[in-house]
Amino acid sequence: MMLRSLSSPFTLAVSALVLVGCIGNYARSREPYLVQRASFDMACPQASLTVSWLSPGVRGVDGCGKRGTYVFERASGSWLLNSQPAATVTPPAASAASAAAPTPTAP
Repeated sequence: MMLRSLSSPFTLAVSALVLVGCIGNYARSREPYLVQRASFDMACPQASLTVSWLSPGVRGVDGCGKRGTYVFERASGSWLLNSQPAATVTPPAASAASAAAPTPTAP
């Protein structure tokens, strides 16, 4: 009878939420190590890095014109680079030639 009440959908849902919350808190407590790791991976000073929360256990790191996605690996307590550090994409500026080009007019 006791075992049956522990396997109710409500109990399982609450247990899952508690587990996700614990993992999130642990990952958050390990963020200083994320900054150290990203600094090494991107060859960028720690002070130049910006960390963005993407989802539980996943962070985006930007700095020195590069961007990477890191995933928290609970078993080792480490942040792992889940992508190659890529150059951040900036929109191209309108060139002077295209700005000076005449606009076609209707006859």
